[in-house]
Amino acid sequence: AIYDTQRPVRALNNVAAMNTDGIYLFKDLHRYLGEAEVVRKLQDLARSFGRDRRALVLSAPQINLPVELAKLAAFFKLDLPTAEELKQFAKSVVSRLSRQHKIKVELTDAEFYRLVEGLKAFTLFEAERAMTRAVLDDLALTRDDLGLIVEIKKELLGKEGILEYSPPEDMAEVGGLQNLKQWLEKRRKAFEPEARRFGISPPKGILLLGVQGAARVSPLRP
Repeated sequence: AIYDTQRPVRALNNVAAMNTDGIYLFKDLHRYLGEAEVVRKLQDLARSFGRDRRALVLSAPQINLPVELAKLAAFFKLDLPTAEELKQFAKSVVSRLSRQHKIKVELTDAEFYRLVEGLKAFTLFEAERAMTRAVLDDLALTRDDLGLIVEIKKELLGKEGILEYSPPEDMAEVGGLQNLKQWLEKRRKAFEPEARRFGISPPKGILLLGVQGAARVSPLRP
């Protein structure tokens, strides 16, 4: 523990006084970037840290750096968990909850794959909340929970107000778009787990170009 690190400037002063190599993680410091004293101290630290083996890290969902600091900083955006990471994490959540409650798990391998697919675009924290909610709702993990995961994703996207998530529909209920339907039918197996194990990466999405009913289909690759 480092003494007296509750206030931004004092915390930065204490780090500046330390002569040991290290990476110093500051949580919530972005909330004080509007204070001139904090900005000046960060400028001074950037110059001194540039001469030794020390680095200062600011962690936040979004950071808008002042002009004075922007040219001194390097930005790193953490990737979302991969499908394999989500798979292992989902299993660990079920295992943890099973130690606390008697949980009934009734999912085939294919259904569990669909569950993991539904967790894509979640952070691990969001995935844990979704899995916990699905399991503790009825102390079971069944195919009915696949729809619940989709609903949770819709709720999260709705809060952001940028995207709208529409769950898969029976293609018979979709009017027109014959080219799209034919394209999807030809590539149906490319979206299944067996294709991934064979080394085939499914498209991340589809871009539709042209007027309605006469669109050209172009796959979006990773």
